[in-house]
Amino acid sequence: MSLRSIVAKSGGWPASISRGLQYAFYDFTREMPRTKRIITWAAILVQGYAIYALVTRSFVWPIMWPGPRYVFTVGIVLFYSAYTLMNGLLASELVRKTELESDQTAARKIQQTLIPQELEPPPNYEIETHC
Repeated sequence: MSLRSIVAKSGGWPASISRGLQYAFYDFTREMPRTKRIITWAAILVQGYAIYALVTRSFVWPIMWPGPRYVFTVGIVLFYSAYTLMNGLLASELVRKTELESDQTAARKIQQTLIPQELEPPPNYEIETHC
């Protein structure tokens, strides 16, 4: 069941709730290049594994290996390394999209200047049509 069908059945939600749900289920990596997308998802999975290791206090559960002190330090370093990598990739994608949107806006303004929608009538002329 898609989000649109849920919203349609509910008779419409306020715009803020609808927009929040769209952002919650939007795949921000969808428009990224394939290599960046793979690295971002790998970083997300590494973060999940680091959290798992911190919760179970072991890298290979049910075997308690290595000691909890090493698991904690390596798990924290692993988590923040993956977090930094993922944050960097998503931030670079956000910057790329922002620059693209500003370029499109500038191009639209230039096009509007060169090819206006409505032409201004020349001064001191009257245009008449005969039917």
